[in-house]
Amino acid sequence: MKKILTIACAALFTFGAFAQDVNQATDLYNYGANALTDGNRADALNYFQQALAIAKDCGADGEELVANCQSVIPQLYIYIAKDFIKAGAYEDAVAKLTEGIDVCNEMGDEDKAREAANLIPQVYMQQGGALLKVKDYNAAAEIYSKVLEIAPDNGRAALMLGQAKEKAGDVDAAEQAYVLATTLGQEKTANKQLSNLFLKKSVALLQAKDYAAAQKAAEKSFTYNENQNAYRVAGQAAMNLEDKTTAIQYFEKFLELAPADANAPQIREAVAILQKQLAAPAAK
Repeated sequence: MKKILTIACAALFTFGAFAQDVNQATDLYNYGANALTDGNRADALNYFQQALAIAKDCGADGEELVANCQSVIPQLYIYIAKDFIKAGAYEDAVAKLTEGIDVCNEMGDEDKAREAANLIPQVYMQQGGALLKVKDYNAAAEIYSKVLEIAPDNGRAALMLGQAKEKAGDVDAAEQAYVLATTLGQEKTANKQLSNLFLKKSVALLQAKDYAAAQKAAEKSFTYNENQNAYRVAGQAAMNLEDKTTAIQYFEKFLELAPADANAPQIREAVAILQKQLAAPAAK
């Protein structure tokens, strides 16, 4: 009889503890709901996670609580990450999203896991933009490179990487990024950037009297995107290299594209002089 009584008492104790756990989980869930109503998402997440951990050990009586917790926890990770983004706490946002992906997968919520994963490149894109605004070009380039590691088909990231590299003075890396962007749906904008990149380079080389390199850079500029200024620089470089035929060719192209440009009268005069010089040997 004593043995049976002992077993009965143990069962009664277990049942009492079990019910107490369900009540505790319910209280924690309600604390979480109140915190969420008050806009305190971090505390809400903490309460829901505690409630979930206890409810899982409560068998059938805890099933409803488990389901309720698992329905709200994945979304909370995303909400909290978005709060971090608004505050400019980008690394915290990425950390929360990364943690959220694991939690969502554990709970079998593939949609929320996918949503969190898709947000990470967006966070980095926003962080890169913020770094560009403060002219921290090298840091911005690192962030855009991270985006491309995560999402190799992100043409916008490639384009912005090119801009960051260009601003940092790394022309070769900028060209590579812009060329990549042309293959990822950003062809029109990337080609314009490439054209401007090599136009600036050609002007600097012309001023440095490196005429051969200036001509080459100018030719690369209008190869990416036709523009009159690149033809003007190429013509000036060719003229200084005594390549009169090529100079005339490029100057005439400049005049074709920009007949009313402020430099047009001077260019026409240069063309006339070059043509006379070319004709002079034949006249003899």
